Amino acid sequence: MTKMTVTIILLLNTLFVSGQSRTMMVYDLALNSVDSIIVDLSTIDNSIEFDHSAYNIGDFNEDVEILEQETPTENFEDAFNNRFTKRLKANLDFELNSFPLRTSVKISEIIDETTENLCSGSMISRRHILSAAHCYQNKNEDTLRISSLNACPIFDEGQSNQNFGCINVSKIYLFKNWDLNSTDFAILELNEDIGNETGWIGLGFDNRNEVIEEHIYYKFAYPSQFYDTDAIQYNGDTLYYRYGNADIIDFLEPYTFIGTSNSAARQGESGSSMIRIDNNEVYATYGVLTYGPNSMHNRITNEIYHSINYIIKDHVSSTKEIKAEAEFVVVYPNPTDGHFHINNLYNKEITSLKVFDTLGNKLISHDHIDASNNIDISHLPNGQYFLKIISENSSISKIITKSQ
Repeated sequence: MTKMTVTIILLLNTLFVSGQSRTMMVYDLALNSVDSIIVDLSTIDNSIEFDHSAYNIGDFNEDVEILEQETPTENFEDAFNNRFTKRLKANLDFELNSFPLRTSVKISEIIDETTENLCSGSMISRRHILSAAHCYQNKNEDTLRISSLNACPIFDEGQSNQNFGCINVSKIYLFKNWDLNSTDFAILELNEDIGNETGWIGLGFDNRNEVIEEHIYYKFAYPSQFYDTDAIQYNGDTLYYRYGNADIIDFLEPYTFIGTSNSAARQGESGSSMIRIDNNEVYATYGVLTYGPNSMHNRITNEIYHSINYIIKDHVSSTKEIKAEAEFVVVYPNPTDGHFHINNLYNKEITSLKVFDTLGNKLISHDHIDASNNIDISHLPNGQYFLKIISENSSISKIITKSQ
């Protein structure tokens, strides 16, 4: 295969300070070239322990699957794995055209007008897919292994989805000198804004290991490899799902993982997300599958979160003109002595406000908030709290600090 010609243009070199920026390589498949951009991270507040961006259900329909939120007690892959269920065909239990299933993407390499199974991914904006770097480039190399890709939302039973089809990938973003233990992430940019129809999941990070372990996570992927112990011969043409809890949490840089002991990922599942599901409140990826043994996912950290959001920031507004989280509302004063207000910048109805503690416990719930409302948390101890602000067509997260 002809390797991509490398023409590196370094932008904003003067901004580079170790630990305060990230260099992202931008591979343009159409122009057969590569540039780089510098993501400035100097303004990140490292005291913030958790956050996630808003999801979008898309314009195709308003159908949202209600997904199981209890820790599974049966249907495990083997007797030693009691955290995640075995793989099940998604089309047997769910309507594939509903959200969030329709954000699942099969990624294939195009070779001589034929397609070859490659990896999995998830829509994270109207034009971007989150996947794994090792699917497209060998470690410590400057060129890609592939030259042409297509992405098919809800590819199933050997057929592309009649509503969404398949879309060509125009660009691939990778962290410079990415590492399998920490930065194995790829952002695929599409030629079309298919995410306006499919919707997308948010991005999330959480430094609190005990909270990561508490939540239910779902995986939607396209396994294409099987072993003699598999009851199913996977060939990459059908969407499967698993769900459960994580129990391998490593947050000691440069090793940042989320995984499940005594489980094993299959080829083709690389790039699939570990998606935290809180029905109708949170649909966000907290990691991307890298290693097969113990289903190890590179964990999204604060820096990774902001770096990826920097790349996709211009593509997180849908045809409904949902505003990006940072622009949609202002919470003030923050920090607060116990009373605060929400300034709704675009006069969209805020249908619900919920306040959670750092363990994810819901403490306060209000309906139909407007600028005249005074939100009272004076009875709560000093510390950080997680706000969920739900508008007419989006979910927004904010962190507020109470201090006296």
